[in-house]
Amino acid sequence: MKVAYLGPNGSFSEIVFLQRFKNYIPYPQKNIKDIFEKIRKNNDIIGIVPVENSFFGNIYETIDELIDPSFNLEILEEINLKINIYLIGNNLLNSKYVQSHVVQLNTYKDWLKNNYPHLIQISVNSTSEACRCASEDNNYLALGSKRSSEIYKLNILDILPSENNITQFFIIGKLK
Repeated sequence: MKVAYLGPNGSFSEIVFLQRFKNYIPYPQKNIKDIFEKIRKNNDIIGIVPVENSFFGNIYETIDELIDPSFNLEILEEINLKINIYLIGNNLLNSKYVQSHVVQLNTYKDWLKNNYPHLIQISVNSTSEACRCASEDNNYLALGSKRSSEIYKLNILDILPSENNITQFFIIGKLK
């Protein structure tokens, strides 16, 4: 069975996949809407979607899909993941931008302004997508997971305050 989650590799959704479904086939998606679409079209796919973050609140991309009248899926399980956020990149001095998922940017926007006011904040589909971009262009840094720094061979430049930062994920599947 395939498990769809927000990718690319190194995302917090992938971390949930590795902790809970390591014997299944990974099926990373570009955005949350694609996860729902893949499950709706195939009986052999389940999905991992972020629902709520303790710092930020609801993940509206997921909530919009869950309340859609054509939802026709069921919530199979709930998983909470402790989130540790790192400032990741190749070189802090030459970087002009910091990218991440909107949840992390909104959570840490004041911290970033106070500690790195020169960085322009840019939202992307996932924390791991931000890290992938940072690995390809030294003008970019990312807010992401330690796993992402390892996958994309990036340096951890700073550790952000993450005490009590928890994201709730739903495991979803097609109604039987």
